[in-house]
Amino acid sequence: MSCKKSSALLMAAMLGLFAVSSALATDGIGDTLWSFPAPGEWPSGLAWDGSDLWLSDNESDSFYRLTTEGVVEAAFPLFDSFPSPAGMTFIGDKLWMVDENTSTLYQVDPATGAALKSFGLPDTTHDATSWGLAWDGAHLWHSQYARGEIFQLDTTDGSVVSSFAPPDSWIMGLEYDGQYLWGVSTQTDSAFVMSLPSGTVVQTYSWQVPYSLGLALANGYLWCVSMKPPMGTGRVYGVDIGQGGLAENPRVGPLRRSVRAVPNPFRTRTSISAEHSSPAIVGARVFDAQGRLVRRLSADCGAVTWDGADEAGRRAAPGAYVVCVRLADGSTERQPVRLSR
Repeated sequence: MSCKKSSALLMAAMLGLFAVSSALATDGIGDTLWSFPAPGEWPSGLAWDGSDLWLSDNESDSFYRLTTEGVVEAAFPLFDSFPSPAGMTFIGDKLWMVDENTSTLYQVDPATGAALKSFGLPDTTHDATSWGLAWDGAHLWHSQYARGEIFQLDTTDGSVVSSFAPPDSWIMGLEYDGQYLWGVSTQTDSAFVMSLPSGTVVQTYSWQVPYSLGLALANGYLWCVSMKPPMGTGRVYGVDIGQGGLAENPRVGPLRRSVRAVPNPFRTRTSISAEHSSPAIVGARVFDAQGRLVRRLSADCGAVTWDGADEAGRRAAPGAYVVCVRLADGSTERQPVRLSR
């Protein structure tokens, strides 16, 4: 690992000491629902291929393919003799990765770990600040921390299509949710939801995971990896962003929250109702952490009640679930709930 890379991350980490916050996010968005130890010693990047998470590690110089339960299914050595893996994302069946140390963007064959092509990233500061990476279906988005700029990139040659200054200059983790670009700051423990291509901030949430370096949207939850201790925890987290059960309706936005569950967490039953000024609930479906349908619920007097049982009447396993409710105006809302033992 190069001195340049180490000093850049150390400087960011030291600044992060003064910004660690334990504040809860508004309406549950930003709450951590699951976590497990990351493989390797220095987790740095995270991506989702549609079935599994992919994690890069600076210390072991490896890629890991793992389940959302943290089970490592495969590992590959990095292709570079002096790798500095940062942000990652999938475009089709190919993995794209930022090398922080050289400010280089790589397309990688995930079956072998071999680099297929590479482009130089914009680096006017001549310092190792290249990190975040996300794909919006047409272009890549890349963040450079400290410098405080997010770039829209053409995948054919890596050229800059546009750029904007984000609200925080220390955004490292990036991910696109199908409508907005999410960016997490390592210094203020804040998640910013930004419209594209302008970068206008739609919403801001407090973020519980310290020093989030990589983001990946999987099954409606935002997964993130925390830097190794002492600045981070060296763990992978599943975080609520209000899109649980996303596979059911990927067009539903993440921001509006007009329903609530009481009690939550619960042991025997919970009632989900709409806020006073919102349309009544006309039906709902319950999904587990993997986005699988658990139960269909019928509405009664504009609300639904779940007794913790599945479609067959068996008690569901304790853990996190999401109730996807349909409102009378045709819109859909997500309400995370937790079933206790």
